Parts: sequence; structure tokens; C-alpha cells
Amino acid sequence: MNGAGDTGFGRANARRRLRWKGQQLELETLLERCRQGDELAWEALVRQFQARVFGLAYHYLHDREEARDLAQEAFIRIYR
Repeated sequence: MNGAGDTGFGRANARRRLRWKGQQLELETLLERCRQGDELAWEALVRQFQARVFGLAYHYLHDREEARDLAQEAFIRIYR
């Protein structure tokens, strides 16, 4: 314990929230640049989320090729 009843979890959660807010701001900036037609921003966005999108698709489909196709289709639809 780090004080009167402080387990340290409050500080860890605060650091996590600060990191999330920084990432959220970064994501908002990236999305705005994508909306403006910035191809490099789009590539960065895809790189940032492709593993998560693939993982989610694979979780439901249990087939790597189908999951890759679905993830690619999702990004294509977002891009349009």
C-alpha cells in the first residue's frame, strides 16, 4: 500500500487513461488526415488496425484466408 488505503491501482489507471487520451488524439488526427485524402495517413491507419481487424474476423470465421479476405473488404469499404 502506498498510503492511506492506496493500492497503487489508481495511479496505474490514471496512466492508462492518459495513454488512451494521447492515442485518441493521435487517432483523431490520423482520421482527419485520411478524410483530407492523405494516402500516408491511410496506410498508417491500416497498419495500426489490420491485426485487430484480422484477429476479430479470424475469431468468428476460424479460417485464415476467409479472415484475410473479410479484413481486406472491411478496409476497402471504409476507404470508399
